[in-house]
Amino acid sequence: MRQGNPDYGRWSIQKIGRKLGAQQVLYIRLDDLEFQMSSDQPITEPRVRLHMKVIGVTESPETARQWPPRKEREGRLVEHTRHAREVSDSVGLDSEVTKFAREVAFRIAMPFYDVDLEEPIPQEH
Repeated sequence: MRQGNPDYGRWSIQKIGRKLGAQQVLYIRLDDLEFQMSSDQPITEPRVRLHMKVIGVTESPETARQWPPRKEREGRLVEHTRHAREVSDSVGLDSEVTKFAREVAFRIAMPFYDVDLEEPIPQEH
């Protein structure tokens, strides 16, 4: 879509959703993503900070935001960090990144499913 529309960067979330035939768009703005690792210190400590909101595609611009409430101006904040782990090679790093991605995906999905908040959030080891 971006390649065929030079003005894509200026499109609203609603317009993108309409072009895709969606009824709603889960908009995720990635504020920070880090994977600290260097050759002299093979340690990874991934962390992410993002905001997300649901936008109704066919609503008026004033009422398009469907979740979270407008008082959360930037959207719902999601932050996650995995404890520092030693990683000796790219296979180990890939494994850690995969675990981290699953944990973040769970946190993104939580508001949209029935989750027992007294149960600990799954952590991969």
